[in-house]
Amino acid sequence: MPEASVIVPAWGDTPHLAETRAALAAQSGGGFEVVECAPPPDEPNAGAARNAGLARACGKWILFVDADDVPRPDFVAAAVEAGERTGADVVAFRADELDDRLGGRIPMPYLSRIVPWADGRAHGLGELGRARFTTRGLAPWNKAVRRSLLDGRGIRFQSIRRADDIAFTVELLAEAATFAAVDRPLIDYRVNNAASQEATSAETPTAFLDALLEAKRRLAGRFGDAMRELAAETIAYGLHSVRTLSSYRELSARLRACAAADFGVEPRLSALKGSCVPCFRAVRAWETLRDRGPAFCMRRLAGRFAR
Repeated sequence: MPEASVIVPAWGDTPHLAETRAALAAQSGGGFEVVECAPPPDEPNAGAARNAGLARACGKWILFVDADDVPRPDFVAAAVEAGERTGADVVAFRADELDDRLGGRIPMPYLSRIVPWADGRAHGLGELGRARFTTRGLAPWNKAVRRSLLDGRGIRFQSIRRADDIAFTVELLAEAATFAAVDRPLIDYRVNNAASQEATSAETPTAFLDALLEAKRRLAGRFGDAMRELAAETIAYGLHSVRTLSSYRELSARLRACAAADFGVEPRLSALKGSCVPCFRAVRAWETLRDRGPAFCMRRLAGRFAR
């Protein structure tokens, strides 16, 4: 039996997969397997693909890597070593963003929340109180998890087009007893990749709300304060991540209808209302300048003034 399984959901257009494979092949140490997995034809999403990978994985520890991410050379070894040394159920670690548009690596500030617990020992998740679900982030790719916990509790990903990892991670952190932290980046998480599911976020702006509802269902009334804290933070992030005016309108309409009743939070939509349209106009103008060039923009302006 391998010490660890690294699950990589990969299907369709995956232009960075070769780089991901090379990074996994260059890992220090050994004793792990890479499980590349595709979803069933009727469920073309990352959650279903990861569940297919879990069904095939044989390792004692489970790690997840997206098909465009770049694990550091000791990604597997450092995470597994921390878990074995501390006896923790879950090991969380920091990550950097690898920006396709701007180039280079950028630290992910919210993952620095694990730093106070990166002291070389396991901690009870109860120590986190209301921050149980927000301290380590909801991504699966910055964690190593004991397979016995996943199988023993039947924890699997939601089959949904986007945000499939929210319910999985919430349930994982609800059922785990202990966690440990590694205070350095072990993976580079790619952003602004035109071929990723994230690039289609405008098509499903409310998907994260469906994921939060599934997480709430799985908790069955437990951890109410922590769930409200998570919902408030995730809704705020969702509102500030919308990329089109139509997406904002769809999301804000649903939030007005359900946020208080379903999650016990009151998003401050009015604070965004006055700046929404100018903001999107500015973004659209910048993207036009970037994609079409200054000469095109000057011709457009000249045509407007001529009218």
